[in-house]
Amino acid sequence: MDDMVIWGDDKDKLLAQSRDIQNFLREKLLLDLKEICHNKTSVGVPFLGYRIMNDRLRLLPNSKRRYARKMKEYKAMYDSGLWSEPVYMSHVMPATSFVQKADSAGFLRNTLTKINYELRITNYENQQSLHAQTICTNSKCVSNNSKF
Repeated sequence: MDDMVIWGDDKDKLLAQSRDIQNFLREKLLLDLKEICHNKTSVGVPFLGYRIMNDRLRLLPNSKRRYARKMKEYKAMYDSGLWSEPVYMSHVMPATSFVQKADSAGFLRNTLTKINYELRITNYENQQSLHAQTICTNSKCVSNNSKF
């Protein structure tokens, strides 16, 4: 069964609703619920990769790590030429849309800046290596280990 959240002001009423839902699902649909979690909204509720607070939406730590890892992988696929720009964007847009729904502007900016910076260094080193190999080939060097 999909995840669900029930909000309310009356704890006893929420407990009764939880029991009714659990009984209905077990008896009528032959489904079992995961562990039921009761919490105050001031603490927030972890739900679908977010922590839902009464006045804001935050990303859970796992969601942040997953996003950063995926963006780095996607950028590497694009930079290597394995992905075209439309393919790259078809991966980046949904992931970024998920992150943008939360209060995450600082995280998003920092993550993308860091990834672009790391990849710029990697690309620069790869270009220097390719440039050195090209010079060596054009000069008809015998060894790729030539010092320039």
